[in-house]
Amino acid sequence: MFAIIHPYIRDLAWSGDLFPDWSMCSLPVAGKPLSEYAIDLCSILHAEKVLLCDFSYNTHFNKTLSMGNRWPMPVNYIGTQAYETISLLLKHNHAFLNNEDTLIFWGALLPDIISPEEAFGDLEPQEPTESLPLGVYLKRNGTLYHCRSIHIHPVETLLDYFNLNFDMLEDNRGHVLPGYSNENKVYTGMNVAIMQNATVSAPVMLCDDVCLNRGCSLSDGVIVGRNVMIDSETQLKHSIVLDYTYVAQDMIFKNKIITSDRIIDPYSEAYLSQEDLDLAMDMRRFGRIDWYKFVEYIFALLLCLVFAIPYLLLLPWIPLLKRGFWYRKLSLDRYPLCLKVLINKARLVRFFPEDDVFVFRASDILPIEHSSEQQELDDILYRHNRSLLLIIKIILKGLINRVLDNGRA
Repeated sequence: MFAIIHPYIRDLAWSGDLFPDWSMCSLPVAGKPLSEYAIDLCSILHAEKVLLCDFSYNTHFNKTLSMGNRWPMPVNYIGTQAYETISLLLKHNHAFLNNEDTLIFWGALLPDIISPEEAFGDLEPQEPTESLPLGVYLKRNGTLYHCRSIHIHPVETLLDYFNLNFDMLEDNRGHVLPGYSNENKVYTGMNVAIMQNATVSAPVMLCDDVCLNRGCSLSDGVIVGRNVMIDSETQLKHSIVLDYTYVAQDMIFKNKIITSDRIIDPYSEAYLSQEDLDLAMDMRRFGRIDWYKFVEYIFALLLCLVFAIPYLLLLPWIPLLKRGFWYRKLSLDRYPLCLKVLINKARLVRFFPEDDVFVFRASDILPIEHSSEQQELDDILYRHNRSLLLIIKIILKGLINRVLDNGRA
């Protein structure tokens, strides 16, 4: 038996509008991509291979699916169009299915885990050319059946999605949720740091690489994705924080979905962008002198003086040196950028997302190369916690790490 997963049978414009970095297949439910719940059931039902059809193909998700032998059968992930009927879906993928018996996950849904004996115990014949409701179907010996024994949870609206997250947190329906520890409905992943005076109340899920700063509070059901920092004194109640997100200090969020660039109300589908929130915070400082810009100017001037002699001495050979190892290792490539800082054409340390020209960024403080998502998260953290000492540390560490770490050279 083969299996095919096809979420896009209804208008799911809300998913693309509100979560542009995610597809319906990769959108996490209780810390796990929605489509992986169906794949897990395929494994239990002994499917030989799975075809995952995504209207909004996600390259990063494809890499995640390809990591290791997570399932006993191969999973093929493809970009495809939305189909109105199951017959059209099967016709356009006949080369993959090869007329084998096929399990069909029709629509954006999350199925409960069920045994093979129970799953196919109540089959109702259907007409594949008709518009059918969400559900799990089986094409066997040329006939299409509705698998009525497989209970599903539809995800047709944003509110469906929001509520399903907390439903899974309360009752996992036989599925394995992420995290290496689960004690009294407190799920924790790897590398979770909970600072002094931070409080966590069940049910809660903290995925990998999460930091809860001093005095923050999580209650009434909270799900925190991977690579997330919740800053000090922030309160989260019945909310979801998606991957690669920084939540600023002294904030209070209730019944919200928080992503790296927006805060979403699941009841109205309205959202506030993080940039708008940053602008509102900056307006409190309107009219004050931007001392940090002056400090960056001074540091850029000092760096120009330091780099001027070696750069000018090597100027005739710069085109040749640019291809070599030491040009970047000694940060000579940063000299022209420092000059741009002096004429207000660049930032010394990247501050806003639109700062395309900069000398350093917050991630330079660490000796390892970060992913682009983590770099954006580090930039947000710097924007909310900028200080003179932090600027100095980023500059010095950025220069030293280039020299010591071959990966940065």
